[in-house]
Amino acid sequence: MESRYYEYDATNESYITLLALGDILEDQKNFYKEKRYNSDYVGKYDESLYFTENEAYDFIRQCDALIVLGNNLLNETSILFEQNDYNGTVECYYRFLKLRTVTPSILEYGTTAAYVLSDIHSNMGTYNAGVDRGMEQDRDGIAHYFEFDDTKARQQAESAASILAEKERKKRYQSYFNDTGIKITTGDYESSKLVTVPLNNCEISFQIRTIYEMEIIPCINVVSKTVGTGKYYHTENFTMDLFVMGHDHDLIITIADYIGPAKYKPTNPFDSLSLVDRRGYKVFDYGSIFRIDGHTGRKYESFNSERPNKPHMCVVSYALDSNTFVQVHTQHLDQDKDVALLLETLHIRKRRSEAS
Repeated sequence: MESRYYEYDATNESYITLLALGDILEDQKNFYKEKRYNSDYVGKYDESLYFTENEAYDFIRQCDALIVLGNNLLNETSILFEQNDYNGTVECYYRFLKLRTVTPSILEYGTTAAYVLSDIHSNMGTYNAGVDRGMEQDRDGIAHYFEFDDTKARQQAESAASILAEKERKKRYQSYFNDTGIKITTGDYESSKLVTVPLNNCEISFQIRTIYEMEIIPCINVVSKTVGTGKYYHTENFTMDLFVMGHDHDLIITIADYIGPAKYKPTNPFDSLSLVDRRGYKVFDYGSIFRIDGHTGRKYESFNSERPNKPHMCVVSYALDSNTFVQVHTQHLDQDKDVALLLETLHIRKRRSEAS
């Protein structure tokens, strides 16, 4: 019978062949066992497929080669990561994972090969208890206790995957940002940036020093507020469009447009105090009169009573005109560096094509 020895190659997934050969080895082991008690016993496979002595040794060598290859893949994963080849890192570690899933079964078959060798040597009259039994024990120990140490490579592959995901996210964000019409240019003050945002029928502009990723959230649902008492109790409906900066919503500018009923004069729909009156925060400004963008509004502020050095929460709301209301909400932004400059430079205007 032609030898089935070959060099293991994970790129063509030769472990499938190892698994198939292992099944033959298992049948061969059972065949030798049953034959001792039943000379008429017939195995699942034809005897011509059973392993020779050399082929059984070859299979055991392939089990060792499998371990070597797994460790080589782990080393290659680390090398690729250190070379900043993050795609290669992930692909290489994925190859290792595929190999690791079949390793326990193949190593078990390596134990089977050792038992088959003992039976072959017994049939040949060359059985050596010390050597053959020793090999059985060695292969059994490897099958039961061997584990790849992939701690470093796994962490590197996870880091590489995170880096690739972040690159893809930034790529998608840049494409989104380009479509929003938001513009960021050099500001008029030290380290400041001028941000211009088209939001529904308005244009927002302000200057700030800390820039995070930005998002425009157009109105999805009409917001209804109940106001008044007695005969004058009624519902007012608004659309609300948001500009958001930062994953933690460090800055939110909301524009609310009144859409009816027309017979009522709308009131400010924002509950600004609730935004600063949070657990762990102490309110120190409950709505003082505040001038902003040429309008009179109210300002609410609170500080973190447990971490006084943490930036204040600040909310300012005002009427842009009789039917449009604005709320500016900041958190996590430095008061002196960013918030003060934002409130001093904020300007919102109705765009000419849609201004009433």
